[in-house]
Amino acid sequence: MFCWRWEFSYSLWSSSDRMEKRLSVSIKKIVGQPNPKEGKWSNVLVFEPEDEKLERRRGQLFAVLDLTGSAALDLSQFGKLTFETLREVYYSSEEPSPLQALEEAIHKAQHRLVRLVFGPKGAVPDSALNYNFAAAVLWGTVLYLAKFGASGIYLYRGAVIEELGETKDGKVFSASGMVRDKDVVVLGSSDFRRTFSVGELPEVLNNMDSLVEDLGRPPGVSGLVLRLNLDLVPGKEEEVMIAPVAEKLSLFAKLQARIPKTLILGLVLLFLAASVFTIRKRQVDFKAAEAAKLLSSAEQTLSDAKQYVGLNDSRARELFLKAREDFEAAEGVGGEVLGLSEKMKEIEALLDQVNKVKRVEPQVVEGVGVNFDLLSELDSPPEVGDLVVDTGTYFGNVYFLVPSENQILKSVPAGDGYSTPKYWVTTENPLLTDAVAMAIDGFIYVLKSDGAVLKFEKGELAFDFGLKELDRPLAEPRAIFTTVDSEHLYILDAGNQRLVVTDKNGLYQSQYVYGEVLTDPTDLSVDEAVGVIYLLGAAKVYRVAL
Repeated sequence: MFCWRWEFSYSLWSSSDRMEKRLSVSIKKIVGQPNPKEGKWSNVLVFEPEDEKLERRRGQLFAVLDLTGSAALDLSQFGKLTFETLREVYYSSEEPSPLQALEEAIHKAQHRLVRLVFGPKGAVPDSALNYNFAAAVLWGTVLYLAKFGASGIYLYRGAVIEELGETKDGKVFSASGMVRDKDVVVLGSSDFRRTFSVGELPEVLNNMDSLVEDLGRPPGVSGLVLRLNLDLVPGKEEEVMIAPVAEKLSLFAKLQARIPKTLILGLVLLFLAASVFTIRKRQVDFKAAEAAKLLSSAEQTLSDAKQYVGLNDSRARELFLKAREDFEAAEGVGGEVLGLSEKMKEIEALLDQVNKVKRVEPQVVEGVGVNFDLLSELDSPPEVGDLVVDTGTYFGNVYFLVPSENQILKSVPAGDGYSTPKYWVTTENPLLTDAVAMAIDGFIYVLKSDGAVLKFEKGELAFDFGLKELDRPLAEPRAIFTTVDSEHLYILDAGNQRLVVTDKNGLYQSQYVYGEVLTDPTDLSVDEAVGVIYLLGAAKVYRVAL
């Protein structure tokens, strides 16, 4: 445990004088004793750049990190590399503000740590690792804070101490604000946070040495205490330029007597114009900051989403969509974003991956022997009216979908022809008035205009299943296909220019997006054995490989 002090200063200028504000910082470090057998490690980072320009640009960096994992992991080495990444990324970041640079540094440090442990060359691929960050940057009199996980950040101001920030859903909490004289900022590891409650911290801060000694420096308890003192110090230029108030007023009165009123009016107008410019500039700066924050959030969300691909595609899809939304919002707030089109293409490609989308170009084929009119294959088909919207056959029987009658009609072979079609559905209200197509494999699957699919067995409605795990709802569904030999259901979704594949309980499997090639498809047929999809559109048959 160590304690030391340093000072740095910077200047604030006005048009007529100079004030120098000096911030002194007293730092106390608490570092847990390493104990590999417990699978716990914690430590602190304090970094002040030697390069004066870098210090003015980014300030001083403070951080606390704790790791918990298998005893087989070299947590000390992982912690050291994580701190190195945090420091290097923060001071080399091209982000416009220290807060955005700090968020970026935490994200990249976190990702490097995950890759070290769980990546292709990870030390123990099957191990579990828990990690928590707390970080702060002092830049002038501005304090920037960020945390991830269960670490603690506390602000002790006046007689009030409060814990800052709460992380949810794997997000980084960040905040910023102006420091005040006598502020105390505490960064603590997750075990520090569990060991000392908020109510106990004032006493802890006053008796830290003895309390830590009593605890015996447990491996998971680490922290930083930053005590801040602000002093206003007159600069040399200010001492020279200060004049008595009465003399200043007298000088202004003399100048006013000598300067023409038109010139005074001109000066007033110039001042007003400058004020308008300043307001507009602040508005632009605000928009730029807001856009930068959205971009930072989008980048982090995109990075998080990639980690779920193949493990939890549903969660990955949700995050990719959020990232896309944030990128678009950033452009809406701050104008053109360089590289945005490439970023959006990347997101679309990743969405295709998690949504199992295959983008295809159907090819026109001729003479393939695919018949989309089943009645034309019958020698003496039953006579039906114009109200039939779809037809199917099964073991010689013919079925007709008639939404206007809320029914499916059935006709069986009789003599040289077929019997008069009769009502087949026995369910009291089968909900067929908005049906658009059907397919038969022993069950009858009815596709409705809202995208729902009804499954009938022996005339009874077995169940109404909504299609599950779709990336977006069906829009203008037109046809459905399956056979007794088919493994899947195939649905023609004309509104989204795609063919959706599900299992026979409605669970999404994949989709084929055909784009603008087919402008008005009306029907489909699938041969799973051969691996071919046939689509009918504008009196032409198109072929797509499964």
